[in-house]
Amino acid sequence: MSKELYIVFIINHRYVRWENFPLNSWIKDVFTLLKDKYYIDQCILEINELFLSKNMNYHLIDFCKSGGTTIYISTKDPNYILSKNIY
Repeated sequence: MSKELYIVFIINHRYVRWENFPLNSWIKDVFTLLKDKYYIDQCILEINELFLSKNMNYHLIDFCKSGGTTIYISTKDPNYILSKNIY
């Protein structure tokens, strides 16, 4: 078993990025990464038709099957443009 979770981000149904998180990561860690790396402060996260809040006290692994998952991210700004320098 891998020691990391493989997470695919789909941002505004347009941008696709992937990230690795440690197995003990929390949902709030995803929100922190989105804010610090992707400059997304206000957003809605959806995993398997569940909407997630940054106040949720769950580990990310609780929503993952087979070591990873896809997270759909809807930004508050519908004109959000992901910088080409962010990988």
